[in-house]
Amino acid sequence: MKTSRIKVCLVIAVIFAANFNLLSQDSTSTKGEKYLSISYMGNHFVNPGFNVNWEHSLRSKIKEKEKKKRKTDSIYFKYKNKEFIQNVHGGFILFPNNQGMVIVGYGINYRKTRNSRRRWQFGLGINYVGTILPETYVYKDGNLVNKRFLAGRSYFAPEINFGIGRKLKSSSWIHARHFNVRMLFLSNYNALFLPMVNVELGLTLKNNKNEKK
Repeated sequence: MKTSRIKVCLVIAVIFAANFNLLSQDSTSTKGEKYLSISYMGNHFVNPGFNVNWEHSLRSKIKEKEKKKRKTDSIYFKYKNKEFIQNVHGGFILFPNNQGMVIVGYGINYRKTRNSRRRWQFGLGINYVGTILPETYVYKDGNLVNKRFLAGRSYFAPEINFGIGRKLKSSSWIHARHFNVRMLFLSNYNALFLPMVNVELGLTLKNNKNEKK
């Protein structure tokens, strides 16, 4: 079990290193904006936690269509922005009896934003989920009992997520607020898949580099 956890951690580290290198590069006109979001994360609406998400727009398509109001004959523009976004996220959930869970993952989302600055998104992803038990003891050499450091189990978890949000104009440091729901399926959980629902409520921070493009 210990060897498998080390292998999983190495795979996640490689994914993070590759994507961090991509996301940290200077933006060009063909690359999208980059944002950091911080969220409160509740597991099954009860167990508290937090999540940090770094996202990068892979492709963005903006449409502006001229419209005319019937009553006043005034002209306005209808705005739509469709994006494909990659994200790297990591979080922690605290359970009763001081048990913990670490979630690290990567995903691709489709996001649509309208005139009113309201937006919705849908996405797929893959996660590493690791449980952390506070005190676990193992029997060794008959009656000898040893305490196991960072005991727990590791899982790969495919993910489906959807969310809604709204971009903000008045704030100097908040780009948007959002409400997301992530459904993870823990693989190899007692030879089955265990569904797990995490709810996120958070803020997306502004990136001054995006404004300078």
